[in-house]
Amino acid sequence: MGENAPQASAEQGETEKPKAKRNRPIEIEDNEGDNNTIGDGSSGSSGDSRSSGGSGSSSTLTATRQKKMKEEYHRNFNDFSEPSWVLPSGTNVDTVIYRHVHALRKESLLHSFVISRVQTVKDLFSNDDDKNAIAQELARKKKRSDGPVVDVETAFISSYLSTPLETQTALSRGWLTSDSTLDDPSKMSLYHSMMQIFMTYHQEGLKLSTSRSESWYITKLWAFLPTILMMSGRLDHQPGEITSDASALRKNADRDLESRKFQGRKLDGMISCTITNLELGAIEAAKIDTGLQGTKSLTDSRKLGKVMKDMHDRVAAKAREDIRNKLETFGLLISRNTVTLFTLRRLPGRHYQLVNGGSYTFPTTWDARGLGAKAIIDLLVRLTIFKSDIEDMADKVIEWTQPGVGGVETDVLVRTLTTPLPSPKAEKSSYL
Repeated sequence: MGENAPQASAEQGETEKPKAKRNRPIEIEDNEGDNNTIGDGSSGSSGDSRSSGGSGSSSTLTATRQKKMKEEYHRNFNDFSEPSWVLPSGTNVDTVIYRHVHALRKESLLHSFVISRVQTVKDLFSNDDDKNAIAQELARKKKRSDGPVVDVETAFISSYLSTPLETQTALSRGWLTSDSTLDDPSKMSLYHSMMQIFMTYHQEGLKLSTSRSESWYITKLWAFLPTILMMSGRLDHQPGEITSDASALRKNADRDLESRKFQGRKLDGMISCTITNLELGAIEAAKIDTGLQGTKSLTDSRKLGKVMKDMHDRVAAKAREDIRNKLETFGLLISRNTVTLFTLRRLPGRHYQLVNGGSYTFPTTWDARGLGAKAIIDLLVRLTIFKSDIEDMADKVIEWTQPGVGGVETDVLVRTLTTPLPSPKAEKSSYL
């Protein structure tokens, strides 16, 4: 397999000076006795924990599946042909993460080379300089330059949303009477979104029920999302059980005529560029808000992270140049009346980062004093900013891509994990 990198049992955080530009393949090492798990989107886990290997839990992989997962992760790691992420001290970050992930007994987003928790990765290093260098890289955020536009959007929304009675009066005037400097499509989009939200609260007696189904939240409370996303015509929003083409392409990358064809991952909604038809965003929803550390949220965030990386890989493969460091994909995780916004960006070496852009919640009650209006205003403003970010990325994707023109070589697109979950349904039907 070529010259070996340091064995997986070496001390975490040790430094390594690469001798060549290309990565040296890592030899796989059997660490079945190490049963550490992490809560980085791993099924049934929240936070650093211990898993009893043969507990019989539905979230614990069998020995056979653990072996398959490790082998696939090992293969995907070594198939990557570009330089690893190396810190100024000489520490090879990719190798340190590899040693940690190879010992896991449950699937994590790290198996797909996606980092979602900064602290999880920082804890793998003992050197303070290394910790700080990693924290600095993972804390990088895109600076939004159009702050005044956000102020104008906030002022427009605030001119309508106040007490329920004042909101009803303001909405009855329409949007054409507004003296806001916003463009007409934005005013129309925000106005109709506010109208849909107000009607939902009005029909519920200004108090949201806690016993509604997942379908109700999507089709009623969040029914304005297509209005927000599609008004400009640059984005397409597909609701319902929609299959990701990017996910399907990854799952069937090695398929031949003798093997079965797998479906792409099903989502509760998808956002794509209308011109290129390339997927840029994924939406997952649940009727119960158990917080970001709930099992459902952890599973959905792992699902989102993997599909967002599939989308990132597909767009990168279609581009005329290497755009991986400039490209972002997007995700919305809806839990009852709360939405959490995500972006996925590339890091140095093999890894990507799933960045949590914050959670925003519809108030349970919109009372006669107008309490609750501020939360709705903040939520609408944040969604508008998020939509604008997706639109900006869609415009760049149109510029970067052309039909029939190839992009980066496949050996520099590190593969997402395809090992199935240990459920009969997953085993018979689809891979993650």
